[in-house]
Amino acid sequence: MLCKPGPKRPYLDALLAKAKECKMTEEELRIQRRNHVASEAAWGSDADEAAYRDALTRNDKEEIARLDKEAEHRRQRAIKIIDRL
Repeated sequence: MLCKPGPKRPYLDALLAKAKECKMTEEELRIQRRNHVASEAAWGSDADEAAYRDALTRNDKEEIARLDKEAEHRRQRAIKIIDRL
């Protein structure tokens, strides 16, 4: 399948070109990795995700709040581990 070129976007194209020239520092990369790992850890296991989805479907506000606290605990634990590395 061939796609037709989109409309010209000079501002966006210039912004993207400028972004390609910008290199992240080691500190910025470290912070980005830390935040990525911490946010992934918050999701937990497949069972945690299924429980959250089920609570949302049932609109169980107490269960959602409990699961949110668990997710935040996992996120904080991941941050502590990463910061020790």
